[in-house]
Amino acid sequence: MRLRLCSSNDCESFHPPNDVIAPGEIYGVNVSSVGVPNVYLIGVNGLRVGCLPLVSPELRRDEIRVLVSEHVPCRKELDEESFWPARWEDAR
Repeated sequence: MRLRLCSSNDCESFHPPNDVIAPGEIYGVNVSSVGVPNVYLIGVNGLRVGCLPLVSPELRRDEIRVLVSEHVPCRKELDEESFWPARWEDAR
């Protein structure tokens, strides 16, 4: 499975990393604390599977684990005022 950091919400262009991760592997990323989505594209065998649009409108020091299976369709418009995944808001 390939994990790519998108340079646009719809993942039409990319920044590093462009890493391969194994099933069950834990992969740490930093997320902006000002509401700016950090969108990662999930790819398998050269196909776009979906996106993980990580969004934290305020600073959260708690770690949150997001499963690749939680991917959603990639889209240009993302709510920068709401946490994604939503359970992140309640993480303590």
